[in-house]
Amino acid sequence: MMTLIRNQTTDGTCKYALVRLDKIKEKFPNISKEDILKMFGFMANYIEIGEPQSEEEFFAIKLKDVASTPALVSYSDAIARQGYEQMGKEVLELAQRSGENSPFCHKPT
Repeated sequence: MMTLIRNQTTDGTCKYALVRLDKIKEKFPNISKEDILKMFGFMANYIEIGEPQSEEEFFAIKLKDVASTPALVSYSDAIARQGYEQMGKEVLELAQRSGENSPFCHKPT
């Protein structure tokens, strides 16, 4: 059974943390990728930069994003059709707290 790792942690830390590289670069405009990783010290081994067209590329969606609901509903449907019904249910629960259903709803920046 595949479930969302974020829902399996008892300490509430979930699977991911979001590091805003754009905000780091605002403060340090000439910082390199290597220097960013050095800032994190030993934790750099656990950071995926997700460069475009790399194996680690990703796209993060915050639940407060006004457009997040249809994206999450679609993902929920797709993962459930692949046989992962429990994970589909868990993503659908996220969708029900997202977008205009979120008290923090806003347009993406």
